[in-house]
Amino acid sequence: MKKVWFVAAASLAIGIGTAVADDDPQPAGDGSDATQGGGDGNGSGSADANGGGEASATASAAYTKDTWPTELVDRPNTLAAGMIQIHVDLFANMSTDNSFKPFSIAPDIFYGVSEKLTAGITHGIGICPAGTDNGCAKVYNDIGVDTLFSLKKDEKMDLASHVGVDVGAFSPDLILSAHLGVLLKYQIDKIGIFVDPAIGIGLTQRDAGNKETLAIPVQVAYQVNKNLAPFLRTGLGGVPIGMAGVKTSAGVNLDVDGAGFGDTYAVPLGIGALYGLSNKLDVGAELDFPALFGSTLASDIGTDGRFLFVTVNARL
Repeated sequence: MKKVWFVAAASLAIGIGTAVADDDPQPAGDGSDATQGGGDGNGSGSADANGGGEASATASAAYTKDTWPTELVDRPNTLAAGMIQIHVDLFANMSTDNSFKPFSIAPDIFYGVSEKLTAGITHGIGICPAGTDNGCAKVYNDIGVDTLFSLKKDEKMDLASHVGVDVGAFSPDLILSAHLGVLLKYQIDKIGIFVDPAIGIGLTQRDAGNKETLAIPVQVAYQVNKNLAPFLRTGLGGVPIGMAGVKTSAGVNLDVDGAGFGDTYAVPLGIGALYGLSNKLDVGAELDFPALFGSTLASDIGTDGRFLFVTVNARL
């Protein structure tokens, strides 16, 4: 297992190093970044939706910290160079008979290393103060490292590799995994479609079930105006066990020797909206049904299982 972890860590380090080495600044007038939006809470509407505001001022150049768009569907997958984004989710279980059992505060912080590379520290659960009787294994028991590297940008499509390592739990046993995938944003005028497929690879506790998973979250957002973007979230995932995958879509188990794909797959549905107060600050909310359809296990949960998220994004 040490060998598996070493290979995964080395591959990630080499990928990041190559990304930095290959990062050539884009000449002004290229325009490829100026019309792009982004997923993972970064993004916002089309350049035309700005009505001649900050995006039009950078129509022929890459976005910077100062010209970052307020609209969700216009934002690139990767942050501007030198930009910091702090993302906080206030999570509450709203399932039948389990309201606020548990609840947690899950912060992420991302940094634009360059125009192409964004790296950050993430939490799936974060600070969980509700106690063990209300669904919290520990007050603090998880962390992750996440990277996005821009692969392609044009007027409609923004594609980035999405690679990271996650500590699902520090104790009582260390649960460590890697995720390998891509983040795609496709923009049609005021509509942004975000797809973030990823393979999860268990690095520890494999005998206990921490093996390979597949998640394909899909988000469709519509930019009503400069500030407001309602969205729907769906895709393919797995039935969440406890708080597993609270913030990041729980993957469906690919272990054919145990409870495999057909036994654990789920189709979620999330309904929410993000409101850009400015290009520096967003607030939003989402009601999420993580196992609305799917396998027999998912069907048994249905609308009885639901999560509430309140989101704040601050950019520096």
